[in-house]
Amino acid sequence: MVNEAKTVADSENCCACMACLNVCPKKAIEFKPDNYGFLYPSVDKELCISCGKCLKACRFSKEELDAEHPQKCFAAVNMDPTVLKKSSSGGVFGALADIVLEEGGFVFGAAFDDDLNVHHICAGSKEELDKLRGSKYVQSSAGLSYSEVKDLLKDGKKVLFSGTPCQVDALKSVLDNTDTADLITVDLICHGTPNNLIFHRYLEYLENKKGGKITRYSFRSKARSWSAICSDFDCHTEDSGTRTIVLGRYDEFYVPEYLNGNLSRAECFSCKYASQNRVGDFTIGDFWGFRKGNITLEHKNGLSVCTANTDKAVKLLEKLKERMELQEVDYSVAVSGNEALRKPTTCGKRRERVLKLILAGKCKKVYREYRTGYYYKKIRKKIKAVFKHN
Repeated sequence: MVNEAKTVADSENCCACMACLNVCPKKAIEFKPDNYGFLYPSVDKELCISCGKCLKACRFSKEELDAEHPQKCFAAVNMDPTVLKKSSSGGVFGALADIVLEEGGFVFGAAFDDDLNVHHICAGSKEELDKLRGSKYVQSSAGLSYSEVKDLLKDGKKVLFSGTPCQVDALKSVLDNTDTADLITVDLICHGTPNNLIFHRYLEYLENKKGGKITRYSFRSKARSWSAICSDFDCHTEDSGTRTIVLGRYDEFYVPEYLNGNLSRAECFSCKYASQNRVGDFTIGDFWGFRKGNITLEHKNGLSVCTANTDKAVKLLEKLKERMELQEVDYSVAVSGNEALRKPTTCGKRRERVLKLILAGKCKKVYREYRTGYYYKKIRKKIKAVFKHN
């Protein structure tokens, strides 16, 4: 008999954290893309036994938020120049990961696979850790990673889990009554989540433009400095082999349109996790408010904001100080440079148009419209400046 009981597939509020996937005892749930490529749960009613575990595990759909207000806030720079160079900002994740790995533990985070899709994977060595470094402005598929964390904790292993706040909260839901003394969670300052389909349409556009196959992509290259916000990628052609191409913020449209709120899933624009209340032990991100905080640390090669939100995180600061330069600052300074610590990203006015154009293979048109809008903004800014001084 086909089951008609209510499941997560009936929910109107989903962030694709995949907590439900990890708790379903019958593996009746899979995530399928909508017309724009954003993943939503689908339930096989023939397999569903109406246990209600999927609905119980879904924290995103609930109004209440079990979170902590940061106890301490720091500007942070990794002392190891190699780790700093590989990191998107100041290398806090790398330092925490090294601590856990050196104690025989495991690290979970987002990584590109060979086809440049983004998934959560487990790293058990420093060699494997490189895949987890760097920002991915694409939603990572958590898969069954929460269940893997649960198994490792039951085996007495130390675990570091890094992800968006909704993923960290999903992990906590799946763990339920599991002993988490050996778990460290890191939630990222998140501006929203584009999807793999949109990203791959963009890659196809770049490949056609450059005449080669993209084999590696970095959203946050430090080729021109940390604060320049540029991307780089490896493009392979039969004639010239593999070459690295650097794109400035105004040489491409993906990152700007993402930051303008035109690429993320709809639920991101009302996200309850985009606030000063944090679900991870640590919160990390770029310290964009550094100019307001009298920061004395060298920031040319990257500067992180790092908040210790729990007693566990505060205790770990002593170990972190062995690897990081830390300068304590007022939390308001961190918030001033990261709106996602105060409120969700605003939905872009052109979001639907941009998504449709990208999926229709008209990325060149998206880029032209973005550049036109950028120049108009510059002109308006100059005009306002003239009138201001007259």
